[in-house]
Amino acid sequence: MSNQAANDSSSGLGGSDWSSDTQAAANVAKRLECGSVWINRHGMIQPNAPFGGVKSSGLGVEFGEEGLAEYTDIQVVFN
Repeated sequence: MSNQAANDSSSGLGGSDWSSDTQAAANVAKRLECGSVWINRHGMIQPNAPFGGVKSSGLGVEFGEEGLAEYTDIQVVFN
């Protein structure tokens, strides 16, 4: 599937790129409009890495510092 075909989807949770040329796969991954991209694997997540989608694949993010920030509100007090 081409990047354009993948990016035309209304979803964007994750994608994977399979190639013997990992540098070429990394270049493809940079152009994919999704929250996570795996190269030569799919579905592995790590608790210290943020996980979330784009487009209609949900709101917010979980895991990592970014996931913790979803449960906080920032307040700045000037005195």
